[in-house]
Amino acid sequence: LTTHAGRHYGPGDIGEVFTWSGVIGVLLQGGVGRAVKALGERRFAAASLAFLGAGFFALSFAHGTRGVLVAATLTAIGNAGVRPALTSLLTQLAGRDEQGRVLGVNQSLTSLAQGCGPLLAGWLIDRGFTQGWALTASVPALLAMVGVLALRVDVEDASAR
Repeated sequence: LTTHAGRHYGPGDIGEVFTWSGVIGVLLQGGVGRAVKALGERRFAAASLAFLGAGFFALSFAHGTRGVLVAATLTAIGNAGVRPALTSLLTQLAGRDEQGRVLGVNQSLTSLAQGCGPLLAGWLIDRGFTQGWALTASVPALLAMVGVLALRVDVEDASAR
């Protein structure tokens, strides 16, 4: 992967991409509530996962700065919505007496993924699978999107429990 100047990405270049992603995330946080009201919880969660999966998929084919920034933009949009949307769905679908346990398991699995994901990505990149690690990241996001879309439980009925 090379920058627009034709050199390999270094720590400064990677920092700029993360800064770009962070700025997008900050700008989008204020609109999450309005987007959820417009789309509904389930569709908003699915859209966030679709952006996340599309971003990782685009990253696997990025060959320069422009491609990396497009991928970073897509993943930042997905990241801005995915955690609040999925957490909200979990709390609404779990019974009142199960919410603490469900959110605890969710947080444990999130922590496990945040620890294992970078290890797997590092292992793949170290072995020259630079395209493979991003594709590996896109598959679970896209599968989760399909799962959220397939969810047939009416969230309003579930929250009345």
